[in-house]
Amino acid sequence: TEATSLLWSYGIEDMVRKEYAKHNLHLLAIFPIQSTTLTSKFPVNSVADLKGKKIRATGIQGEILKAAGAATTYVQATEVFGALETGVVDGAVLGGLVAAGVFSLHEVAKYGMMPALVGGSTEEIRINKELWDSLPKDLQTILEVCARDHYTAWSSWQRGLRAAILGMMASKGFKVVNMPAEEYKKMQAIAMGVYEKKAAKNKQ
Repeated sequence: TEATSLLWSYGIEDMVRKEYAKHNLHLLAIFPIQSTTLTSKFPVNSVADLKGKKIRATGIQGEILKAAGAATTYVQATEVFGALETGVVDGAVLGGLVAAGVFSLHEVAKYGMMPALVGGSTEEIRINKELWDSLPKDLQTILEVCARDHYTAWSSWQRGLRAAILGMMASKGFKVVNMPAEEYKKMQAIAMGVYEKKAAKNKQ
Protein backbone atom coordinates (compact mmCIF):
# COMPACT_ATOMS: atom_id res chain seq x y z
CA THR A 1 0.00 0.00 0.00
CA GLU A 2 1.00 3.65 -0.25
CA ALA A 3 1.22 3.91 3.53
CA THR A 4 3.51 0.88 3.75
CA SER A 5 5.71 2.27 1.00
CA LEU A 6 6.03 5.62 2.79
CA LEU A 7 6.95 3.97 6.06
CA TRP A 8 9.34 1.34 4.76
CA SER A 9 10.81 2.74 1.55
CA TYR A 10 11.01 6.50 2.12
CA GLY A 11 12.81 6.64 5.44
CA ILE A 12 9.95 7.39 7.84
CA GLU A 13 10.47 4.17 9.80
CA ASP A 14 14.19 4.96 10.16
CA MET A 15 13.41 8.52 11.25
CA VAL A 16 11.05 7.29 13.98
CA ARG A 17 13.57 4.62 15.01
CA LYS A 18 16.23 7.31 15.61
CA GLU A 19 13.87 9.27 17.85
CA TYR A 20 13.00 6.21 19.93
CA ALA A 21 16.71 5.39 20.33
CA LYS A 22 17.09 8.63 22.29
CA HIS A 23 14.77 7.07 24.89
CA ASN A 24 16.47 3.65 25.03
CA LEU A 25 13.88 2.01 22.79
CA HIS A 26 14.43 0.17 19.54
CA LEU A 27 11.62 0.32 16.98
CA LEU A 28 11.46 -3.17 15.52
CA ALA A 29 8.68 -2.34 13.09
CA ILE A 30 5.92 0.14 12.36
CA PHE A 31 2.78 -0.82 10.42
CA PRO A 32 -0.12 1.17 8.96
CA ILE A 33 -3.49 0.06 10.35
CA GLN A 34 -7.10 0.99 9.65
CA SER A 35 -7.79 4.67 9.95
CA THR A 36 -9.78 6.03 12.88
CA THR A 37 -13.11 7.58 11.94
CA LEU A 38 -16.44 8.79 13.27
CA THR A 39 -19.59 6.70 13.57
CA SER A 40 -22.64 8.90 14.08
CA LYS A 41 -26.42 9.19 14.19
CA PHE A 42 -26.25 11.94 11.58
CA PRO A 43 -24.53 12.19 8.17
CA VAL A 44 -21.40 14.35 8.05
CA ASN A 45 -21.35 16.11 4.69
CA SER A 46 -19.58 19.23 5.91
CA VAL A 47 -17.56 20.61 8.80
CA ALA A 48 -20.63 22.61 9.80
CA ASP A 49 -22.51 19.36 10.44
CA LEU A 50 -20.23 18.70 13.41
CA LYS A 51 -20.89 21.96 15.22
CA GLY A 52 -22.58 21.48 18.58
CA LYS A 53 -22.78 17.70 18.24
CA LYS A 54 -21.92 15.59 21.28
CA ILE A 55 -19.14 13.23 20.26
CA ARG A 56 -17.35 10.56 22.25
CA ALA A 57 -13.73 11.09 21.29
CA THR A 58 -10.36 11.15 23.01
CA GLY A 59 -6.77 12.09 22.20
CA ILE A 60 -5.91 13.78 18.93
CA GLN A 61 -9.27 12.83 17.39
CA GLY A 62 -11.08 14.59 20.22
CA GLU A 63 -8.94 17.70 19.81
CA ILE A 64 -9.63 17.84 16.07
CA LEU A 65 -13.38 17.41 16.53
CA LYS A 66 -13.43 20.05 19.26
CA ALA A 67 -11.56 22.45 16.96
CA ALA A 68 -14.23 21.71 14.32
CA GLY A 69 -16.95 22.81 16.71
CA ALA A 70 -18.11 19.55 18.27
CA ALA A 71 -18.60 19.05 22.01
CA THR A 72 -16.37 16.12 22.91
CA THR A 73 -16.67 13.86 25.92
CA TYR A 74 -15.37 10.54 27.21
CA VAL A 75 -17.41 7.36 27.48
CA GLN A 76 -15.91 3.95 28.22
CA ALA A 77 -15.77 1.73 25.14
CA THR A 78 -18.19 -0.79 26.64
CA GLU A 79 -20.73 1.99 27.27
CA VAL A 80 -20.62 3.69 23.86
CA PHE A 81 -23.49 1.63 22.43
CA GLY A 82 -25.79 2.67 25.28
CA ALA A 83 -24.66 6.30 25.08
CA LEU A 84 -25.57 6.40 21.39
CA GLU A 85 -28.82 4.53 21.89
CA THR A 86 -30.03 6.89 24.63
CA GLY A 87 -28.81 10.10 23.02
CA VAL A 88 -26.09 10.85 25.57
CA VAL A 89 -23.83 11.29 22.52
CA ASP A 90 -24.58 11.87 18.85
CA GLY A 91 -21.51 10.06 17.57
CA ALA A 92 -18.40 8.22 18.64
CA VAL A 93 -14.83 7.67 17.57
CA LEU A 94 -14.03 4.10 18.55
CA GLY A 95 -11.32 2.98 16.19
CA GLY A 96 -12.21 2.42 12.55
CA LEU A 97 -15.38 1.13 10.94
CA VAL A 98 -14.42 -2.46 11.71
CA ALA A 99 -14.38 -1.63 15.42
CA ALA A 100 -17.76 0.08 15.04
CA GLY A 101 -19.13 -3.14 13.58
CA VAL A 102 -17.58 -5.31 16.28
CA PHE A 103 -19.21 -3.13 18.95
CA SER A 104 -22.50 -3.17 16.97
CA LEU A 105 -22.61 0.62 16.83
CA HIS A 106 -24.27 0.39 13.40
CA GLU A 107 -27.44 -0.72 15.16
CA VAL A 108 -27.85 2.68 16.84
CA ALA A 109 -25.75 4.98 14.63
CA LYS A 110 -26.30 4.60 10.90
CA TYR A 111 -23.51 6.74 9.42
CA GLY A 112 -19.75 6.41 9.02
CA MET A 113 -17.63 9.44 8.12
CA MET A 114 -15.13 9.14 5.30
CA PRO A 115 -12.43 10.01 4.48
CA ALA A 116 -11.13 9.05 7.88
CA LEU A 117 -10.98 11.63 10.65
CA VAL A 118 -7.27 10.98 11.06
CA GLY A 119 -5.52 10.14 7.79
CA GLY A 120 -3.65 7.14 9.09
CA SER A 121 -2.82 5.24 12.23
CA THR A 122 0.04 2.92 13.01
CA GLU A 123 0.89 -0.07 15.14
CA GLU A 124 4.42 -0.44 16.50
CA ILE A 125 6.62 -3.14 17.99
CA ARG A 126 9.24 -1.69 20.36
CA ILE A 127 12.02 -3.37 22.34
CA ASN A 128 14.34 -2.14 25.06
CA LYS A 129 17.37 -0.89 23.09
CA GLU A 130 19.97 -2.37 25.41
CA LEU A 131 18.31 -5.76 25.07
CA TRP A 132 18.13 -5.37 21.30
CA ASP A 133 21.79 -4.41 21.04
CA SER A 134 22.74 -7.47 23.09
CA LEU A 135 21.13 -9.88 20.60
CA PRO A 136 23.25 -11.61 17.96
CA LYS A 137 22.80 -10.20 14.45
CA ASP A 138 21.16 -13.40 13.20
CA LEU A 139 18.44 -13.18 15.87
CA GLN A 140 17.90 -9.50 15.09
CA THR A 141 17.39 -10.41 11.43
CA ILE A 142 14.95 -13.20 12.31
CA LEU A 143 12.87 -10.80 14.42
CA GLU A 144 12.88 -8.16 11.67
CA VAL A 145 11.73 -10.68 9.04
CA CYS A 146 9.07 -12.13 11.35
CA ALA A 147 7.71 -8.66 12.11
CA ARG A 148 7.28 -7.89 8.40
CA ASP A 149 5.74 -11.31 7.76
CA HIS A 150 3.32 -10.73 10.64
CA TYR A 151 2.16 -7.48 9.07
CA THR A 152 1.70 -9.05 5.62
CA ALA A 153 -0.44 -11.86 7.03
CA TRP A 154 -2.34 -9.58 9.39
CA SER A 155 -3.15 -6.98 6.72
CA SER A 156 -4.50 -9.67 4.38
CA TRP A 157 -6.75 -10.99 7.16
CA GLN A 158 -7.80 -7.43 8.08
CA ARG A 159 -8.88 -6.63 4.50
CA GLY A 160 -11.10 -9.70 4.40
CA LEU A 161 -12.55 -8.92 7.83
CA ARG A 162 -13.23 -5.30 6.88
CA ALA A 163 -15.08 -6.31 3.71
CA ALA A 164 -17.21 -8.82 5.61
CA ILE A 165 -18.10 -6.45 8.46
CA LEU A 166 -18.87 -3.50 6.18
CA GLY A 167 -21.09 -5.76 4.10
CA MET A 168 -22.96 -6.87 7.21
CA MET A 169 -23.34 -3.27 8.39
CA ALA A 170 -24.62 -2.12 4.98
CA SER A 171 -27.22 -4.90 4.99
CA LYS A 172 -28.60 -3.38 8.19
CA GLY A 173 -28.89 0.13 6.80
CA PHE A 174 -25.48 1.55 7.70
CA LYS A 175 -24.14 4.12 5.22
CA VAL A 176 -20.62 5.38 4.65
CA VAL A 177 -20.86 9.09 3.82
CA ASN A 178 -17.97 10.51 1.80
CA MET A 179 -17.39 14.14 2.69
CA PRO A 180 -17.00 16.30 -0.47
CA ALA A 181 -13.39 17.16 -1.32
CA GLU A 182 -13.73 20.86 -0.54
CA GLU A 183 -15.19 20.14 2.88
CA TYR A 184 -12.55 17.53 3.65
CA LYS A 185 -9.87 20.12 2.83
CA LYS A 186 -11.39 22.28 5.56
CA MET A 187 -11.23 19.30 7.92
CA GLN A 188 -7.61 18.70 7.02
CA ALA A 189 -6.79 22.37 7.66
CA ILE A 190 -8.38 22.10 11.12
CA ALA A 191 -6.39 18.93 11.83
CA MET A 192 -3.14 20.57 10.70
CA GLY A 193 -3.79 23.44 13.08
CA VAL A 194 -4.07 20.95 15.95
CA TYR A 195 -0.90 19.11 14.85
CA GLU A 196 1.06 22.36 14.56
CA LYS A 197 0.11 23.40 18.08
CA LYS A 198 1.29 20.04 19.39
CA ALA A 199 4.51 20.26 17.40
CA ALA A 200 5.22 23.72 18.81
CA LYS A 201 5.13 22.25 22.33
CA ASN A 202 7.57 19.49 21.40
CA LYS A 203 10.47 20.77 19.31
CA GLN A 204 11.78 17.21 18.86
